[in-house]
Amino acid sequence: MTAAAAEIEPLAGQLVEALDETIALQQEVVAQLGALSDGMLSRDSAAAERLMDGLGAMVPRLEAAARRRAALRSRLALAIDCPVGDVTLARLGRDLPPPLSGAVAARQKHLRDLAETVRAGHLRTAVRLSEVARVNRTILAGLLPGRHGDRTYRTDGRTQWLDGYGLLDARS
Repeated sequence: MTAAAAEIEPLAGQLVEALDETIALQQEVVAQLGALSDGMLSRDSAAAERLMDGLGAMVPRLEAAARRRAALRSRLALAIDCPVGDVTLARLGRDLPPPLSGAVAARQKHLRDLAETVRAGHLRTAVRLSEVARVNRTILAGLLPGRHGDRTYRTDGRTQWLDGYGLLDARS
């Protein structure tokens, strides 16, 4: 067994630990994104600002975890004598000895699931915000119509509702 081959298992173990760290960080991000979505919809700007600051603070931690994984990937590439670009979680899940291959494959699946959760949460938040914006535009168009000129309830005592006209005259 070569020195590089003897190094594979400890490096793979370190990679599993790094993947666990990444999973924990991603779970924090998912929780904060969900809370941020709820805070935005409930119009709690103080909570949303705190959550945005928290997400901003996560960036250096995520970058540090990515650097650790990249360093381990480079060392694993040397140990298994292949280009760094070929060292993927799928390949490691196939090529490592059974206890480590299963651990890597499980982490890969968990990371995929977290990525899908983030994608779905982002889509759900975007749809919610779009719907809120649409409702706000509809309300404002009803209160302050722009395309109907000056046809609103007037001071001349007219109280009949004129369909399609606003409730307020926004002119100053």
